[in-house]
Amino acid sequence: MAAATSTRAVTPAFTLVAVVSTDGFIGRYSGHDPPAWASAEEQIHFAALVDAADWSFMGRVTHERAPRASRRRVVFSRREERPRWANPNQLFVDPERTPLERVSELLRPVREPRHCLVLGGTGVHDWFLARSRIDRVVLTTEPVSFGAGMPLFTDQPIAGPVSLLEDRGFVRQSMRLLNDRGTRLETYGRAAPAVASP
Repeated sequence: MAAATSTRAVTPAFTLVAVVSTDGFIGRYSGHDPPAWASAEEQIHFAALVDAADWSFMGRVTHERAPRASRRRVVFSRREERPRWANPNQLFVDPERTPLERVSELLRPVREPRHCLVLGGTGVHDWFLARSRIDRVVLTTEPVSFGAGMPLFTDQPIAGPVSLLEDRGFVRQSMRLLNDRGTRLETYGRAAPAVASP
C-alpha cells in the first residue's frame, strides 16, 4: 500500500545575508555595491548561498543593480498594485498590498519556497525584522570602516547591527575567519525558548 503524500505547504525559512563594514554599514551610499569593497572570499561565499536558495527577496534598487533573469527573485516595489511576473523566475510585489503568505502561494508552482534569502537593502531588512520573519542571519564583517552610510537596519544603535540582533533574541551560533585579513563570517539564529521546570 502506497504511503500518503502530504500536500501541506511548507512555511518558508528566511535567512538574511549581508556584508557590513566594521561600523555596521552595507555601503557608503545607495549603489555602493559589495563587489566594490568586499573581499573575494565573501563574494564566493555569497554566491554559493544564492545558488543554494529557493528564492531571494530584495528591493527594486538591489535587483536593478545586478539584474539576472535566471535568478529566482521576489522584488519588493511600491510601484506594483498587484503581483507581476517580470519573467518566469522573478515576481514583483508590493508587500503592503500582497501578504507574504500569498507571495508564497504564487511561488510554489515555480519552486517551493522552503529556504529563502533576504538580500536588501535596508528597507527590506527592516520589513522582515519588524514582522519577526527573519529566522537566521549570515553576517560577514569586512575590516573596513565607512564612518557613515547605509545601515543594515534603520534603527540599529551606534554599537552596530549585532547589538540590535541580540536585543531581538538572536544568538551567535558560529563564527570563522574567511581570510587572513580578518574578514569575519558569523551566523545568528533565534534563541530557543526557555523550558519551564516541572
